[in-house]
Amino acid sequence: MKKNTGTCAVALGTFDGLHLGHKALLDRLKTEAGDGLSVVYTFSNIPGNYFDLNLKQLFTSREKEVAISAEGIDVLYMREFNKEVAETTREQFIDELINKLSCSTIIVGYNYRFGRGGKGTAEYLAEETSKRGVRTVILPPVSVNGEPVSSTAIRNRILSGDVESANVLLGRSYSVSGIVTEGSRIGRTLGFPTANIDPPEMKCIPDNGVYAVTVELGSDKYIGMTNIGHRPTINLSEKRVIETYIFDFSGDIYGKEIKLSFDKRIRPEVRMSDRNELIAQLNTDLLTIRDYYKDFA
Repeated sequence: MKKNTGTCAVALGTFDGLHLGHKALLDRLKTEAGDGLSVVYTFSNIPGNYFDLNLKQLFTSREKEVAISAEGIDVLYMREFNKEVAETTREQFIDELINKLSCSTIIVGYNYRFGRGGKGTAEYLAEETSKRGVRTVILPPVSVNGEPVSSTAIRNRILSGDVESANVLLGRSYSVSGIVTEGSRIGRTLGFPTANIDPPEMKCIPDNGVYAVTVELGSDKYIGMTNIGHRPTINLSEKRVIETYIFDFSGDIYGKEIKLSFDKRIRPEVRMSDRNELIAQLNTDLLTIRDYYKDFA
């Protein structure tokens, strides 16, 4: 269907993680856009990360771009949340939005905030835009088991290692991507050669432990066992490492990108008494993960 580029509907939000609530927002956006353009206005980072560098993101800017584009959105308008944006008043933001995008409809979530100090609310946006002939649609929260879905709730679960419940709110498995780098090769000496990745610093990483993951390498998909932590038993690492043993795979993949999708935490990271106990535990973990993915195809 040919789009009418003279009209558009725009959805506003951070879209960090593109969870079930965000999906509902995008579905409504496409409905409201009709044969006009569907536009997402968002940020490459999250406002919270600008004010608190320790706040981690569920998405990198690249992941956000790929995920939103995959939803069939016509235009992605993504900018950095910086000092200029942080100091923009709510009135200035509305002026910019309407003048730049010339939209007829705006879609936001119930808890959307904007403008300096977060003084702009969804209700204020609807009131002010209506004066200019622009309709604002405010969507209610999407809840799972009585809990409103939010990026904050998902982030907290991931940081605690509870990836399973985080995935329920996301509507898919949480993923971390990175280029395979050369590690200490300790895993190889234990019979478990691993692929190590070093994700972007702002990326939210699950708590230390052993996880059942699916591994995407190009167009191929495998199951794997990922350890996150400091390797307390052998070759203690001051820096957290993310190392993955890929089942039924051999080959040199240094310099290639892999994507890890975290499906289940098998156990927390613990210090074993010696090398033999560690190998025995890793074999137990391997069997647990194979059983978990017994229907994997």
